Amino acid sequence: MQTSTKDVVSDSSGESIEKKKLSKEDAIGGEIWKKRRSERGEPKKKKNKLKILKRRESTKYDTCEDSMDPEKFGDPENKEVADFGNEDVSDSVKGTVDLEKDSSIEKKTVSKKGACDGDLIKKKKGACGKDSIEKKKWVKESGHGDPELLFFDFETTDLSRDSHIIHIGAVRGKEEFEKYVRPKRPISFEASQVNGITYKDGVMRRCGEEVHCVGIKRALKQFRLFISANKKGSILVGHYIKNFACKVLYHAVFGNKLMKQFLSVIKGCIDIYYVFKKVYKKHDGHSLDKLHERHFDTPRAQPHDALSDAQLIKKLYELIKSNPETQKSLFSWKSVVCVCSLQPLVRNNILSQYMAGKLAKIGLEYGDLLKAHKHPSSGGISLLFSEKVGENRKPRVTNKKAIIKQVSDYFDKTYKASSTDRAHTRANTQAQ
Repeated sequence: MQTSTKDVVSDSSGESIEKKKLSKEDAIGGEIWKKRRSERGEPKKKKNKLKILKRRESTKYDTCEDSMDPEKFGDPENKEVADFGNEDVSDSVKGTVDLEKDSSIEKKTVSKKGACDGDLIKKKKGACGKDSIEKKKWVKESGHGDPELLFFDFETTDLSRDSHIIHIGAVRGKEEFEKYVRPKRPISFEASQVNGITYKDGVMRRCGEEVHCVGIKRALKQFRLFISANKKGSILVGHYIKNFACKVLYHAVFGNKLMKQFLSVIKGCIDIYYVFKKVYKKHDGHSLDKLHERHFDTPRAQPHDALSDAQLIKKLYELIKSNPETQKSLFSWKSVVCVCSLQPLVRNNILSQYMAGKLAKIGLEYGDLLKAHKHPSSGGISLLFSEKVGENRKPRVTNKKAIIKQVSDYFDKTYKASSTDRAHTRANTQAQ
């Protein structure tokens, strides 16, 4: 017997109401049911929020690779990368140094907020052929914007900290970078004996063969482009770079007015020399030649060649990348800039090298001291050095009056003398 399309029911007042038998499609909309419920005096049915969230998950965000694209969703929580250029890098980015090693991933729980703004999507089976894939923080596996490791080496005109770069070699992943650089000072005989590079009458040769060379500014710009190929920049890894290569790079960058450009792309530095020195304390000598001889059986190809050395540094890093000392050795490029800028004060015996390092650790450079000195009404050098900061309320730098006075007197003499010289120059010009 065929069922009729209408039924009669009674509400609380005894009145009869026609109730339509709805199809499944009509029921999804819910409009007719809402009307009948109100007529019957029944309370509105609460929405099942969990089902709504699941439906949003499976329809709005369930797009496999697209939902994990950092270009679309970004990484607002991964602040450690954004703060990488600042001081105390070794504490803020622990665990991000070994970019090739798998890491533990922080999993988030499903929430209304997470489901709506895309922070977490728990995908159902069948969407991508996997049981459950959780969107995660962009730590090491993404490869879309974390700082990459870039292994590099320089050959220079001599062994001074302000020597000129004559050969740059770098390796990032499978890509390589190499440039010979035209020096603005003579290459020392000792350096030529070691690296085989000579420069005479505008022609550069390596081991007797002519090589193409470019100016230092052009070479630095191209090197910066290689560093910045990753959107989040690179971590520079080298051998004996903390006390030599980084300072050589600083002088080259500063002299060519490219400091801001390099500060934006260098996200940290690792010196494997000090790591091997701490890990292998019993061994004598930690030069690249001795490290190669100790850890590899094959003969070394082209020693004291910047690109060949960079390739060797990459191989050596693989031996220590999981060692805790490697992460501890991380330091910022900003600290190098600060230390180098304070060297005039060190050379004039105003500050010790230790005190310069202390200032660099908190991100203070020469320009910051000069600005403080020019504004004595706001406390000047005295307030900058002795102001108590932090929970333990210790002085920012030092509260020793002798050091504060030395620094203040240095700036007084230096900039009063320079202003007097400028005044004399102007007076002479006007007289002529």
